Amino acid sequence: MPLEAAGACPVCGATKRAEAYAGLTDRLCGTPGTWSLRRCDGCGLLILDPRYPAAHIAKAYENYPFNLSLPASSPAPRGLARAVPLAYLAHGFGYPDGLARWQRALALLAVPYPEGAEAAGFSVMYLPRVAGGEVLDVGCGGGAFLERMRELGWRTVGVEPDPRAVEVARVRRGLDVRTGTLEEQRFADGRFDAVTSSHVIEHVHDPLGFLAECARVTRPGGRVVVVTPNTGSLGRHRLGAGWIGLDPPRHLHLFSRDTLRRLAERAGLRVLVARSSVRNAEFSWLLARGKLAAWPEPGQRPPGGWAGRRARAFQLAEWALTLLGIAAGEELVLVATKPRRPGGGRRGRAWSYRPGTGGSCSGRRSFPCGRRRSGTSRSSSWTTGPATARSRCCAASFPTWSSSRSRRTGDSRSPSTPGSARRAAGT
Repeated sequence: MPLEAAGACPVCGATKRAEAYAGLTDRLCGTPGTWSLRRCDGCGLLILDPRYPAAHIAKAYENYPFNLSLPASSPAPRGLARAVPLAYLAHGFGYPDGLARWQRALALLAVPYPEGAEAAGFSVMYLPRVAGGEVLDVGCGGGAFLERMRELGWRTVGVEPDPRAVEVARVRRGLDVRTGTLEEQRFADGRFDAVTSSHVIEHVHDPLGFLAECARVTRPGGRVVVVTPNTGSLGRHRLGAGWIGLDPPRHLHLFSRDTLRRLAERAGLRVLVARSSVRNAEFSWLLARGKLAAWPEPGQRPPGGWAGRRARAFQLAEWALTLLGIAAGEELVLVATKPRRPGGGRRGRAWSYRPGTGGSCSGRRSFPCGRRRSGTSRSSSWTTGPATARSRCCAASFPTWSSSRSRRTGDSRSPSTPGSARRAAGT
């Protein structure tokens, strides 16, 4: 099967790169051959080079296990396990929870623990409630996320290149899912209130074009949410070539927080939040150490025993680093908005990215926890530098956003939700 050389870096345009990993093999699907990841000299982006061309990349997905996203045959959560995500979604994103006041208060006590906040926020892709809003999920697999959002009141559309997964989404879940790539659908400009993609951008040959197309089909002021592996994670630094996020030959570009933010800005988006998440850190450690033979099914819990405890300790170590403002989590979470006017730039009315702040609040309003922005803290990279005070008081929370205009007018398309702030993991 012919391979092609990767072109210029989509983030900075540089063509020089140094070898970061050599002799990698496909641990998940057994695709024949060995692979190399190279680090861009200009920005540090990891690029698979050489790689399958777009016309032949389907070869790498013949035994891919993640596209169907079928629910696991485990009992529905009860008690506090059920109340925690419901309370978090109500408090942080404005979704109804159906809980009594005492249940909500008790559940919110567990939110700072990573299994509470991270899993709950990811279940709605960090989107605040929009009454009657329409969300597009790119790379939706079997549609588990879209089914969840439909239950929460969203109108849903999905795009998925795997026809088997599309059939599951259409027949078993009754969803509007299109076969192919996002560019092939030719959606109208500004159609969607939100566009989401979980573990997709690392798979595409042209990530800049992908984000630009996401921006085009998003309405002005709408959200674009991207989740992808984090090359700045503790897992990559400690687990080396065994880190599951490398995943050759399917992962063509691997991002740090800075490179993903720069790419989004090149695509015309205004970055609201760029941070890391410790979701799935346990499974990342277990796979790298050979304690699991394959990625777990949706809803599967980590094993018990000594291996499970060590995996949990690894996740807690990543979480502790994120509380210090270091982007050490396994995944990157990027939330961006399409400017309301051309050339709107980086500055926003309430929440925006300012260089050096790590993607936190750079406006004059208070943080989700109620504190005013002031002071400095540790940087969210592996070095120290200026940042906002948010990492000291509410780093475990995820902010919601609203402009001053939406507060005055009650515009449902730019919701304001109180308090702080996919489906089963992909690769």
